[in-house]
Amino acid sequence: MVVEEERSMEEGLLKLKNLNDTSDCRITACVILSTFVAVCGSFSFGVAVSYHLTLLALFFYKIIYYNR
Repeated sequence: MVVEEERSMEEGLLKLKNLNDTSDCRITACVILSTFVAVCGSFSFGVAVSYHLTLLALFFYKIIYYNR
């Protein structure tokens, strides 16, 4: 009985696999869009961090330079 249930479950999964073949383009577009969003977010975070580190470095440079 257990073998029959596993077999029917596998057959059901195989039948559902063919349904995704028509929406491959939609899935690919979602993957590309989400990758683009992740890359843009990472880039903007890097720009913000480098900007703040530059300001911090200038701040400490002025403190060290003017306190000599």
